[in-house]
Amino acid sequence: MFLDGKLGVRVFFVISGFLITSLLLKEFSKTGRVSLKAFYQRRALRILPVYYCYILAVGLLSWLGLRIIPPVNFISAGVFATDLWGEWYAPQYWPLAHTWSLSIEEQFYLTWPALLAFLGPRFGGRLWIPFLLILAPAMRWWMWPQPTMDHLFVAQGDAIAMGCLLALLRSGGTWDLPRVFAFHPGLCRFIAVGLIYSNICIAAMLHHYNLPYPTHLALVLMPSLQCIMIAYLIGSFVTHRSGWAYWALNLPVVQWVGRLSYSLYIWQQLVLVPVGTPVFPGHWSGAAWCTRFPQNLGVVVALACLSYYWLEKPLLAWRARLARSTAAGN
Repeated sequence: MFLDGKLGVRVFFVISGFLITSLLLKEFSKTGRVSLKAFYQRRALRILPVYYCYILAVGLLSWLGLRIIPPVNFISAGVFATDLWGEWYAPQYWPLAHTWSLSIEEQFYLTWPALLAFLGPRFGGRLWIPFLLILAPAMRWWMWPQPTMDHLFVAQGDAIAMGCLLALLRSGGTWDLPRVFAFHPGLCRFIAVGLIYSNICIAAMLHHYNLPYPTHLALVLMPSLQCIMIAYLIGSFVTHRSGWAYWALNLPVVQWVGRLSYSLYIWQQLVLVPVGTPVFPGHWSGAAWCTRFPQNLGVVVALACLSYYWLEKPLLAWRARLARSTAAGN
């Protein structure tokens, strides 16, 4: 019940907005500017090699006949425009269907850093954050129940904007955030988690009593409430570093999974498939064993480890050396 894929993506968007904005604000405070060239170099080395390696792997499977995916889907995913064009809502297109979230992330990279670079944190934030916080719920209301609604930047932007807002408030000093987040953190974290999952609990209760569930209103407002609560939890853990939840999140195994998270996200689509989804046709059908639980979990961890240790980690080390040499040259 609590394994909500869309909620997981929403958590990722809030964290991304917070981390990217925090790094950009740190650079701005040190140098008085944001280097778009350096930012895009860092993001390209972090995102593109693993991503395009996965697309090539899916293309190879399609060429071998294991998957039949239209070329337009490869083009759309390759330019981070998933769901803007192409055929995405058939089971055989599953291996590339998750690229919609990374497409939104890349669209975020193209807009927010540029606003910070050209307008500064104060004016850029005043334009960006209220715009997205209002636009996203309005678009969810207007576009419901179109299938592409949850997969577009204009409908998910409030999650990213909430993370950006948290970073701006944390760096601006206008609010005493440590004092706010120190107010009964254990109780407030428990309430925040409860509110994040309140839509599931309310739906279960209404279903039990055969009462109608306000689907349209919930799809519009619940994501916004979840974004606020997720931002609170992030701020609470960053500012008030104590409690059993903070201890659990910092366990070595959890940190290791966090390091693998990007590769896990990219490669999981090959083997974590919905029940009943056609996987490998014809004489390849015997390979479908790797998509069945529990061995599919082992397969996706193995793929993520190969991706991280052989591709992602060496590139991250090279990026760190490049950053040090650039700093030394300056």
